Amino acid sequence: MFSFIKSIIVFICTLILTYSILVFLLVHIKIRDLPLIYRTTQGMILKGGVTYNRYKNFDKNKDYDILIFGSSRANRGINPAIFEKHGLSCYNLGTDDQTPVNSRVLIEDYVKKGKCKVVILDLFDRVFTQSPMESNLDIIQNIDQTSTAFKMMRNSFDVRTLNSFAVRVALSGSAPNYQRFDSLYKGFRSINSEKFELKIYRYKYVTNPNNALELERIINYLNANGVKLILVSQPMIFHYYGSYHQLMLKEVRPVIEKYNIDWIDFTNSVEMQNIAYFKDDCHLNVLGANTYTQILYDSLVLSNPDWVN
Repeated sequence: MFSFIKSIIVFICTLILTYSILVFLLVHIKIRDLPLIYRTTQGMILKGGVTYNRYKNFDKNKDYDILIFGSSRANRGINPAIFEKHGLSCYNLGTDDQTPVNSRVLIEDYVKKGKCKVVILDLFDRVFTQSPMESNLDIIQNIDQTSTAFKMMRNSFDVRTLNSFAVRVALSGSAPNYQRFDSLYKGFRSINSEKFELKIYRYKYVTNPNNALELERIINYLNANGVKLILVSQPMIFHYYGSYHQLMLKEVRPVIEKYNIDWIDFTNSVEMQNIAYFKDDCHLNVLGANTYTQILYDSLVLSNPDWVN
């Protein structure tokens, strides 16, 4: 028996060593300044870009009135500058394709007791049905905390996230593979184009029980740390799948009613039914983001003047 266990241990150690050497070689052998691993391994995302800059610039030691989470609709649609006009410190930690699974890990690692008063979490039916994989790969490669990247990998049970984490470790301390110079203000990524692009996204709403479960875990974590949660859904000038939004409501409503969570649904907001506010069917341009953020602020103050206290 001892010999058998020893053989297993030797095999596992050999496997880990071989894997580590292979990753090291593929990361440090470059073709046209690009590590070979990006050409040979599926699901690799380059180090650098908007997520890299957003989290690198976030001051974890600062006290914030508001932290924002969610998908691209959050990081493009909620402008911290509007809250700052009203004397509230704010930072946008939304990332593209961020599902509740991703949001939960980020909130647990970046929202600390006594350092934040309110979390605003954007919910979107299309993202609510997505796999967290795209967001996992982006966050694992570009988040500033290795511990957060490890948790994203651990929760996914997918070899692609293991590869991504291994590449992250191998590239530790190195400069980004590329830079993005998008205008970021406190994590907010504005869309400055005034040209509307009509996009029709084909997808099917598939219930994912994990998302409702992760939302409940987010609520429990924030309640335990004395942080108020505000759920929002942004305006949609063209919602081709209105029934899908209702399906998301059906999944989320039992959770928010159980914990008495504030949810402000702007999907069909009359004040935002202007094509001049939109880049496409679900993303706001900078004019729309500023207008929407002000409406969001006004709604929060109207419903509860002391909401941030």
